[in-house]
Amino acid sequence: MKALGNFLVVVVVLAEISMFLTETDNNSLKFVAGLNKLLSNSDKIIHDYCDDERISCNNDSQISSVTLYNIEPSAFPIGITVIIDTLNELMITWANLKGNIPNEIYNLKKLQYLDLRENKINGSLKSNIKNIDELNYLNLYESNLSESIPMTYIH
Repeated sequence: MKALGNFLVVVVVLAEISMFLTETDNNSLKFVAGLNKLLSNSDKIIHDYCDDERISCNNDSQISSVTLYNIEPSAFPIGITVIIDTLNELMITWANLKGNIPNEIYNLKKLQYLDLRENKINGSLKSNIKNIDELNYLNLYESNLSESIPMTYIH
């Protein structure tokens, strides 16, 4: 009886681990599905996203880097917050993005590298940029910001 009880505990623990891994993987899949809705058919990310040259994944097949160069999404991928815990690098350059930097960017706490150069981003950089503790590279060159970046925003 004790062996059966121990076996059931092991089964429950394995089921919980499996659900966690599936949920984490689903976050990457959700992001890719949302991003693909913004891309033209020829620019869509392949189903096995870790094999796509524009996506880098960590050892757990979770998205850690997104690089979109000279691809014009119809809007900024605001669904990016579903990969908030794994995304380290985001580069969307020469993408003709318009408008303000979306609030979702300021929630990417693990982001280390942010490159949005050569877009048509306007408005100003919010002070929330300071909340991205790990950010050590920021490139907004030729982004048409209405104000210069205050030095107090820089770590």
